[in-house]
Amino acid sequence: MSYSFHHTYCLLYISIFPKGYAVSCRRLIRLWIAEGFIQESSGRRLEDVAEAYLNDLIKRNLVYVMETEIDERPRTCRLHYLVNDILVSKAENENFSKILKESDTSLEKVRRLSVHNDCRRISFMGDSSPCVRAFFRFPMDESSSSFFNHKVISNFRLLKVLDLENAPLKTFPKGVDNLLLLRYLSLRNTKIKDLPKSVGKLVNLETLDLKQTYITELPSEILQLHRLRHLLIYRYDFLNYAAFGCVRGFSFYSFLICQELFHMSRPPLLNLL
Repeated sequence: MSYSFHHTYCLLYISIFPKGYAVSCRRLIRLWIAEGFIQESSGRRLEDVAEAYLNDLIKRNLVYVMETEIDERPRTCRLHYLVNDILVSKAENENFSKILKESDTSLEKVRRLSVHNDCRRISFMGDSSPCVRAFFRFPMDESSSSFFNHKVISNFRLLKVLDLENAPLKTFPKGVDNLLLLRYLSLRNTKIKDLPKSVGKLVNLETLDLKQTYITELPSEILQLHRLRHLLIYRYDFLNYAAFGCVRGFSFYSFLICQELFHMSRPPLLNLL
């Protein structure tokens, strides 16, 4: 494969997700940037360079587009199934990433850890995985309610990426505010209601994804995050009311409910997506 190591890492990264998982292309691009895989080129934005990387993988039939945006740009994607199995094995052999299994006994050299189910080992793996730079958790269904001891997160002191999208969380995880190298934090689609003031300690944070949470107010300390590139903060719900079905010409209504957040007096340079 005549790829630079940056392109190769970008491709391997997709194998972290469950097989067949519809990966948001925007999410993937933000992750690549946080990991440092994307290099500036001729004054172009990192996001544009990353999108070009992704389009190249698509053209080579390594990545399959599942959904497109209105303008025909890729919205979600996945690895081709045969490629997926090969890359999962390659990523594990090179200690690039690993999908955690109950039978795993050593995680000392693993740099990126992905959990795809209710694995009980997750509750005591922190001490055995000191090199972890990225952690992902993918609940496979609504019944996946168990999580892990907050002390586990505290042990990941080299963590740059913490992706807890869809995790069964009701409060901000303890110990996260001590992960001073963290660049990417996703709490999307959790039941968290409050963001602590201590989030201001995460001075290296580039992406903070709070979409579809119950957070209605941001602490002023967020203004201390001068490296923040992406702040995703809105929530929406579609409510269907059967009663409107009796109105002539309408089968249903969909209501968009948006949360109001405080106005920043000195906003840093952000991409509000």
